[in-house]
Amino acid sequence: MKTSSGLPIVRIVALGAAAVLLCGAVTEFYNIAWGTGSWYGEFSFKWGAGFVLFSAICAALLIACAVVLWREMGRQAAAGAQIRQGRLRWALGAIVVVAPIGLLQYSPLGVVLRGPYLRVLLWVLCIVALAIILAPDPRRPWTEAGLLTAILVSGSAFVIAAAVTDATSYPFSLGWSEGNRLWDYSLLFGKRLYSFDPNQEPVAYLDFGRQLIGGTPFLLPRVSILGERLWLAAAAIIPYMLVALLAFWPRSRTRSAGWVLASLLGFVFLTQGPIHAPLLVCAILVALAWRLPASWAAALVGLAGFFAETSRFTWMFAPAMWAVMLEIGGAEASNGRLAPGAWRRALVLGTAGLFGSALAYAGLFQWNASSVGSSAAVSTNQALLWYRLLPNATYGDGILLGLAKASAPMIGILTLAGLRRWKESALQVLVPAACLAAFLVVGLIISTKIGGGGDLHNLDMFLIALVFTAAILWKASGTQWTSCLGRFPYWMQPVIVLAVAIPAYAPLLSLRPISFARDADWLIALTDVERPRDLGSLPDAQTVEASLEQVRQAVDNAGQGGPVLFLDQRQLLTFGYVQDVELISVYEKKRLMDEALSENEAYFEPFYRDLAIHRFTMLVSSPLRTPIKDSEYGFGEENNAWVKWVAKPVLCYYEEMDTLDDVKVELLVPRKDPVDCAFVLPLAQQ
Repeated sequence: MKTSSGLPIVRIVALGAAAVLLCGAVTEFYNIAWGTGSWYGEFSFKWGAGFVLFSAICAALLIACAVVLWREMGRQAAAGAQIRQGRLRWALGAIVVVAPIGLLQYSPLGVVLRGPYLRVLLWVLCIVALAIILAPDPRRPWTEAGLLTAILVSGSAFVIAAAVTDATSYPFSLGWSEGNRLWDYSLLFGKRLYSFDPNQEPVAYLDFGRQLIGGTPFLLPRVSILGERLWLAAAAIIPYMLVALLAFWPRSRTRSAGWVLASLLGFVFLTQGPIHAPLLVCAILVALAWRLPASWAAALVGLAGFFAETSRFTWMFAPAMWAVMLEIGGAEASNGRLAPGAWRRALVLGTAGLFGSALAYAGLFQWNASSVGSSAAVSTNQALLWYRLLPNATYGDGILLGLAKASAPMIGILTLAGLRRWKESALQVLVPAACLAAFLVVGLIISTKIGGGGDLHNLDMFLIALVFTAAILWKASGTQWTSCLGRFPYWMQPVIVLAVAIPAYAPLLSLRPISFARDADWLIALTDVERPRDLGSLPDAQTVEASLEQVRQAVDNAGQGGPVLFLDQRQLLTFGYVQDVELISVYEKKRLMDEALSENEAYFEPFYRDLAIHRFTMLVSSPLRTPIKDSEYGFGEENNAWVKWVAKPVLCYYEEMDTLDDVKVELLVPRKDPVDCAFVLPLAQQ
């Protein structure tokens, strides 16, 4: 990252990286432009001219990179540009940050510019422009701190933008279980929305913590599906930010910009999980306790332990362990020994966290939440798929490589910057290291459980502990180490950039419009897909309304003859798209999936009996398919469990009445010509 001085090899590597990026971007633009017409080859005149112009711009950028890396004039030219911006720099900075998001997420071009080279090039240009605009000294815009600040600010913006992608008023489910999750959230405070038999009160298949956070909007008399999705988007941003802010909040009254940068780094790092909001709330309570007197701190850590266990049993020890590592790692040491007060405080807070978890585990002070989650017994009965630690179809990198990409740069920086400051007491290294190791082992094991392993979310406790470790170092170094990053050795410069850039890379690639059906015709020519639906857009408004009307009519007709079971798409009842229907809460899609993964015969026996007697006049489901897959397919084992325990039995007793492919809904009715289903039922095959 040095420009006017430094090792020649650093400049050569930097110029080589720029050449690779620009060549990749030119290739991706060529693939977009080729096939648009017949003006020259398969170029249209407009796209052919655009390709020539883009290639020339990339060549000019490569020359500019060489000038900046080898000549002082590049620095001077950039400085002059910064001076001319004057007081407009903050407004210009905001425009530079927002422009890529507007292009990629809120315009159809986000579908076209889907290649990584074009997107990274756009980001690099944004970083350089932002660094120049915000440079405090117009004579030195090319500073390590300035470029890292630009990466952090723009990367944080990408993370926030990606979190609100699904904030839409589209009434149908956006994913495999998204719609039914919205239904789950509504049950804690919104049972008034449903008509149901008092003897069959609806039960959510979701832990109390997620119900509480996701269901808060249902305290209002009325909430729309857009409002709920906006709330969930906020819950995917604000708790992460609060954990990072509280972890790095300086204890002194003088706060430098380095505190903000450290918080942004913690924010984007944590979002790599992702991490469920209840665990983040627990981390917020622990971070607050770190700065409060012992009595208040113990109460907060105890509350965090209680909330953690009620949300997910695997989290029950996390608050106590976080509190101990923060207290021991962040304590003052003298002559290699910790002060006695530090030991007492760590013991009190750790005990308080364990006590809170024990109260929750014992079932004391339970909220009547009418929920059932995946218990310890169920989870431990499910298969462990160890191959998912390695690259596989479900998660391309595999858990180990994915975790290495996400955390290795951060660990490298912490090790280099922190070991010299922790020599006063070995325990201040050993205690955080032991907690990190424990969280790592538990997270890796849980990630192999069938139904998981698709991302790093089961390593949530480890990721939070790593940020707390960085906060310990931040405190030990006097909150100055982020301002000294430029003084690291040359070989560490790429590691620093990776630690900042990697967390924002996936959000950058994920930015795309969610609905662009009106532009599908001209987008097909630029993306080389065969059908408009292959572009991934939500259906247009007319199709959505027609599908809704079709579902309403079918449910009304079937409801006259008996109960209608919504296996899926229960959010249609939650937000009033389908009305005057009695809710049948049993046999919900996520619960069926989890019990299938556990091969729970006792659960499925009544389900199969109800199917056999055609208890339900109609089933509303996602389209049921019965292909058997192996580990070469993403979530192959989960698919096979679903096919064996749910799809085949349902399709044996019920048949398709209609399938609405555009909105991914299938309507099933009892078979007119019953068949012998004994050979299909898993119970008969034991």
